[in-house]
Amino acid sequence: MKKLVSLLLVGIMVLAFAACTKKPPEVNKPDWLAEVPTVTDADKIANYKDAYKGDKENGPVWYYLCDDGTGIRELHYTEEWGDNWQYSENPTVDQVYYSLMDWEGLKVNAGMWGDVNVKIIIGWRAYKDGTAKIGEWDYTAYDGSNNLEGFVAGSKVTILHNDTEIWTGTSTAEGGDVYEGTEVEVKEGDFIYFVFDSKDASTAHHALDTLSVTLE
Repeated sequence: MKKLVSLLLVGIMVLAFAACTKKPPEVNKPDWLAEVPTVTDADKIANYKDAYKGDKENGPVWYYLCDDGTGIRELHYTEEWGDNWQYSENPTVDQVYYSLMDWEGLKVNAGMWGDVNVKIIIGWRAYKDGTAKIGEWDYTAYDGSNNLEGFVAGSKVTILHNDTEIWTGTSTAEGGDVYEGTEVEVKEGDFIYFVFDSKDASTAHHALDTLSVTLE
């Protein structure tokens, strides 16, 4: 009898261990989170401006993304408006125009759509292990409601290494907002995200012309 009880206890312990070590179900990830894609020398562009101009596809190094509270996803390339990536697939129908754009230099505009906070995100993906050098960047927020005349205070910019915050700053009414840059050790496939949260400043159009990441 004791032997039978011992065997039952062993069986219960084995089942409990198996339950604890069971892998979680697979989650279907967006394309930009799939395996690290092949990166050619032509793709290894440090300056965002040079990568963005004429780019009609996300990746494999620079990515055009957003998050409206449902998780990060890709923006929609809107060819009829030139170099433009929109939050909405049908912006004129939805009457929401938060996007990445070329308007007197590259800009980004995020903000509220009803009660939805639409964050626009630029992603940079490491194509090898190394040191990512985020360069000095003028992230001044210009007033899009006044044809970019004047500046907008209160728009938040955050830089993440995967899900770890590196830096956060807020635009000022005086303009001339500059991030001094830093270095981050990265592994192949790591992301650096530049997150624009303008829920309190929806007319803010941040400058992007000097944004850069060099991988060494």
